Amino acid sequence: MAVRKGSLRIVDRILQDHRVEVNSIDNRGRTALWWTASEGNCAMVLRLLADRRIQVDIEDNARESPLIVARRWGHAKVELQLQRHMGL
Repeated sequence: MAVRKGSLRIVDRILQDHRVEVNSIDNRGRTALWWTASEGNCAMVLRLLADRRIQVDIEDNARESPLIVARRWGHAKVELQLQRHMGL
C-alpha cells in the first residue's frame, strides 16, 4: 500500500484516477487514512484529506476511526488535522 510506504508521489498518481476506491478497506476494516493516521504521517494525512472522496469517520473492525487511532498513538499533529477537517 503506497500510503504505508509514505510515497506522496505514488499516492498523488493513484488519487488522480477517479476509478480508484479511495475508501477501500482491508481485512481488518482499515482504510488508507486509518493506516496513515496510525503511523503519524501528517503530510500523507493532509494529502488524503485534500481528496473530497475520502471519508474521515470510517471505523475499523475494532470500531476505531482514524481520529481515535491517531489520539491513541499520540500523533497530536495528525489528530489536530483530522479534527479540523471534521469541523471539531
